[in-house]
Amino acid sequence: MIYVHCKMMIVDDDYFLCGSANINQRSMGGDRDTEMAVGCIEDNADRGRGMARGQVSGFRLSLWAEHLQMYDPVFQDPSSLECMRRVNSLALTNWEVYANPDMSRLPHGHLLKYPYDIDPTTGNVTATVQLFPDSKAPVTGTRPSAHLQLLTT
Repeated sequence: MIYVHCKMMIVDDDYFLCGSANINQRSMGGDRDTEMAVGCIEDNADRGRGMARGQVSGFRLSLWAEHLQMYDPVFQDPSSLECMRRVNSLALTNWEVYANPDMSRLPHGHLLKYPYDIDPTTGNVTATVQLFPDSKAPVTGTRPSAHLQLLTT
């Protein structure tokens, strides 16, 4: 059986990394799990407006269109406050529909705001709900026992 679980990172619309490794001894030691990754970097990016405008940028915009089921010109500059507010607003609207007992289709793809609030001065994180509405699983989870931590490192 082959099981693929990957992580992805896009940096400044200039670098893309997608791979299967976790940051733990099992993945990084090189003697237990088989890991793979691909990285792409823009070499001809148009930086005239401050952001890369090449293949990596196009990939990010395509990925956002998939997750939000829409395109908005504000998505061209993901570092802008306007873009962050727009994406957060769409994700919050999806969360509100998802958390509502009346089942209905999510209006903006499938990106959800995680039910946490973060205090901007202290960095403290608090859950806005105790359980996920569909599975009744706790939002905050629990710390693993010491022996489980030993097994996964």
